[in-house]
Amino acid sequence: EVVRLIQLLNGFGDISALETTDEEGKTAFMIAAERNRPDMMEILLNKGAKINCLDKYGKSSLHRAAAK
Repeated sequence: EVVRLIQLLNGFGDISALETTDEEGKTAFMIAAERNRPDMMEILLNKGAKINCLDKYGKSSLHRAAAK
């Protein structure tokens, strides 16, 4: 999964792709936090992912990580 994530991120020239959300408003960083994937979180952070975004329920990455 990590290798695939790196490949996908390297294919995007625009970092705004990091803030793309799913139907619940979750970013890739939120999903990585929710799934307890610090390795992926680190990669996303190094690529410029924002950590303070909120989903459509008003939850942040920290909320999602703490809920697990």
